[in-house]
Amino acid sequence: MRTVFCLLIAALLFGCNNEKKSSEAEGSKTKAAALNTHGYTLAYETNYTIDNNTNSETVLSMYRDWDNNTLDNSKASLADSVMLVLSDGTIINGARDSVFSAMANFRNMYTTVKSSVHAILGAKATDKGEDWVMIWAREVHTDKSGKTDSTELQETWRFNKNGKVDVLYQYSQAIQPPK
Repeated sequence: MRTVFCLLIAALLFGCNNEKKSSEAEGSKTKAAALNTHGYTLAYETNYTIDNNTNSETVLSMYRDWDNNTLDNSKASLADSVMLVLSDGTIINGARDSVFSAMANFRNMYTTVKSSVHAILGAKATDKGEDWVMIWAREVHTDKSGKTDSTELQETWRFNKNGKVDVLYQYSQAIQPPK
């Protein structure tokens, strides 16, 4: 009888503990939804989930192709229509072939490119059902005259429903060349 009583008490405590955890989780969701936007209208809700690695791997593969000057390998990762918003203010917007051609022309300015990735994160904007990848990296490139420069990059890539890149926002900061 004593064992049954102890099991009953344990079950009640465990059940109450789970209810508390569930209630705390719901409270956390409510807190996230109650973001004070300070008067700004957000284009996206504040609810994002971590996405699977598929799109992050695509971006990393495209980085490798950029470094190796094997861009043809990445062409299939682009959507039929693509918009690139580059850090210098250039916007390249159009059909995959024309955007790809502009990318290839830009890459051909360099004899070598070496990227190192600081971090990468795939996220899903739950309100829009969109998949995004954010990447932070350093690019060291040498132009055809032999000049080497380094750039810190932050890029945000959007993937369409078919898993193809359709938007890229790029931000950069030039840094001193490595010694």
